Amino acid sequence: MFIRNAWYVAADEREITDRPLARMILGEDVVLYRQKDGSYAALQNACPHRKALLSAGKVTDRGLQCGYHGFTFDGHGKCVAAPGEERIPHLSSVKSYPVAPKYGWLWIWTGDPAEAHGRPIAPMLEPYFNDQWVHARGYHYVAGYYELVTDNLLDLSHADFVHAGILGDERRGVAGKSAVKTRVDGNTVLMSRWDYDDSPPPFIVPMLNSTENVDWWRIMTWEAPGTLFLDVGGCRAGTSPEQGRRLINTDLITPATESRTHYFWTTARCFETDDPRWTEQLYTMTKAAFDQDQAVIEGQQVVLGSQDVRKLRLAVRRNDLPVNRAREILERLWREEQAAVESAHAAQPV
Repeated sequence: MFIRNAWYVAADEREITDRPLARMILGEDVVLYRQKDGSYAALQNACPHRKALLSAGKVTDRGLQCGYHGFTFDGHGKCVAAPGEERIPHLSSVKSYPVAPKYGWLWIWTGDPAEAHGRPIAPMLEPYFNDQWVHARGYHYVAGYYELVTDNLLDLSHADFVHAGILGDERRGVAGKSAVKTRVDGNTVLMSRWDYDDSPPPFIVPMLNSTENVDWWRIMTWEAPGTLFLDVGGCRAGTSPEQGRRLINTDLITPATESRTHYFWTTARCFETDDPRWTEQLYTMTKAAFDQDQAVIEGQQVVLGSQDVRKLRLAVRRNDLPVNRAREILERLWREEQAAVESAHAAQPV
């Protein structure tokens, strides 16, 4: 179940050069590349002549050239050259996709192109991508359905078990002192959890350079269909959060297929910004934690196989509320999108 009328990350901008890059996005085989004028383009990864992979071709001054018979396409998918032909053959265009660079990633829109115009790209991230914040960037290709990745991020209580020794502590998870609070605002779910006068989790100790008890928080915001934003940090017990330190995790989820997911992420800080060792340490810590998550999610996918997780009867716990609210929003958006598509088809002349 994919929501198509939305912006998704297709790639890190550093991945896109004048060498075509093939990537599966929402079940569609796409080729991404940088044109000779420096702009980005995304086309269906199949030449309309004999369905050769355009990603095996090359970028020329005129456009993306198929390596099979030399058909060449501009960034809008129009065939501009067909070697050996007096005129461009019929049915020679290829599907193109709106793309836009932002925050260091290239974003793609696979739905109705008219809906992309004027639609902002993850505006809630804007305050954290500037010179005040230093980001450690990463990427995981997960052999699991994208909603399993979202489930994992919206239920951070797993950190005390899956990430014990890195982000959490199993003793804290068993005790379960604090409750999760959930709020829904339109197509956004906000999950928050605070612990007061608590022993610091492993990742906060070096941030505060102290093993004293802390007040610490985890505030996750999910915006449909796949943008997540985690504010996590701590301060010495009884002091103001402004006296502590925080990390900002950005998690961007792009479905590849029904059982594969692109997971782009950053961990950002606004302290010790001139010390590259912090960037390296935060990258290592975050990658290690997400490696652990990936193992769990891929195990779930093996068990699920082709089953739809939405149709299974599963045990429910109180921390599942954010996950369930996100599922409800996705279901509603999908039904609305399908109804719009059906209405448009019905309005077309026979």
